[in-house]
Amino acid sequence: MNRGMVPELAPWMRQLLIGLFGLYAVELLAGNIGFSFAHFAWRPFGYGFAPYQVLTRFLVQGSEVFGVLISLLVLYFFLPAINRLYSRQQLIQCFVCAVAVGSVCGLLGDGVGLLVPAPAMGWSVLIMPLVVLFGLGMPNGVVQLFFVLPIRAI
Repeated sequence: MNRGMVPELAPWMRQLLIGLFGLYAVELLAGNIGFSFAHFAWRPFGYGFAPYQVLTRFLVQGSEVFGVLISLLVLYFFLPAINRLYSRQQLIQCFVCAVAVGSVCGLLGDGVGLLVPAPAMGWSVLIMPLVVLFGLGMPNGVVQLFFVLPIRAI
């Protein structure tokens, strides 16, 4: 059923958005009662680095509410368009590759001293490949961002 300019989400997309929002809500609520997820953020070598942070940094957001909202909106508007081109399995493979490439680039950058001594965290390395897939797969495609702003891939 087409609902005009409102993207139609498959059930797994709705579950993904709700799950990500839920993770962020838990992170904020836990922060309010004194528990911090900051140790899961990637810290450079010599500033508190731990091997598990290579993967857990993608799960924590910090207190950056605007960044989380933008990430969720990008997912909301781009996932339905991308889902027409790629299967859910292919998108999961894209996310896994994005985590691997983001981690390797971060380790290399950290190894040569390119990272600042501040924690790195967030979903952006998982969100941006979707925008790239949209541009590559639908070069003439249009997404109605915020329901009124047409975004053309190229």
